[in-house]
Amino acid sequence: MKRLIALVLTSFFTVCACAENISVDPLVGFYKGKLECAKYGYPLKGDNTVYAEVFRGPQGYRVKFQPAIFARAETYGMADNLKASGGKILLSKVGGGEKFKDFQGSITPEEIDVKLAYMGSEARMKLERINVESPTMGLKAPEGALVLFDGKDLSNFWGVCGGKKIKPNWTVNPDASMTIAQEKNSKGKKLRYVDLESKQTFGKLVMHLEFKFPCQYEKLRQARSNSGVIFGGLYELQILDSFGAEGAWDECGSVYRQVPPMVNACIEPGKWQTYDIEFTPAVYDGKKLVSLPKVSAWINGIQVQKDTPFKYPTHMQPVQGAKFDQSKHAEKVFIKLQDHTDPISFRNIWVKPLK
Repeated sequence: MKRLIALVLTSFFTVCACAENISVDPLVGFYKGKLECAKYGYPLKGDNTVYAEVFRGPQGYRVKFQPAIFARAETYGMADNLKASGGKILLSKVGGGEKFKDFQGSITPEEIDVKLAYMGSEARMKLERINVESPTMGLKAPEGALVLFDGKDLSNFWGVCGGKKIKPNWTVNPDASMTIAQEKNSKGKKLRYVDLESKQTFGKLVMHLEFKFPCQYEKLRQARSNSGVIFGGLYELQILDSFGAEGAWDECGSVYRQVPPMVNACIEPGKWQTYDIEFTPAVYDGKKLVSLPKVSAWINGIQVQKDTPFKYPTHMQPVQGAKFDQSKHAEKVFIKLQDHTDPISFRNIWVKPLK
């Protein structure tokens, strides 16, 4: 019988023209178009489609041109440390790479229009802004599922702070989402870190949740919005604003610091994204471990983990993990959403137990 996740992922991803700003900074996101030149050569001779990813960090903007997104594709060319003025980025003989260099033109919220040098010849690219939408956005809970968060209250969770169960303090918003609390003292320091922990435990399960990162352009990697889905307090699937990142073992979609995501499937911050997860706990025959806990996961409809085993709890360093007692793996787990400082929002969270 096909799994529930496979039934809803009817398309790898949906790309459509974007008619509105989709993040706080309207320049940040994906673009798609064609390379135009007199002679293409391999591999653009077969397909002259080009995608661009515009990322913003502490040093300014970066534009990266590739043959595909969500594919660990090679970079044709890139320009970094770019500045915007008047709502656009002007390019003047900047950038380089294996195929493309010397970009001249502009980047606006609607398009990228540049002339460039391609394999020693003059070329041009005109790319339009695109909007990537998850095929599981808004997915309703199926029959037999437990809705952990319906947009109204936090009654299905404990708050956990310093190892103690307390009343959860996350903010429930008018748009049926919730946001990690940001209570701070007079010096601007966060007062406490409160994880959400499901009151119910589960065995094998399918889970859906939706999340949105604030736009923290002045930060990089682990300093950007950070959280996680943690099963039984032992096994973490990373939640991190990894748009524009390489997809390392501590970035979004990873089995935290054990297995990197198959691809980086994050879209730009400020947009709702989806996580669909199949988790299977450890299986024992008596006291003998038959199979390790494992996970399959999709971000925005794109598979990032496939039957990946948790060899040891993800809070451990590899040296510690090598010594982990395999008989201590969990057969039942609660579900924890991590408070790692940042005001990340969540909505539409449900879990369906599986046999």
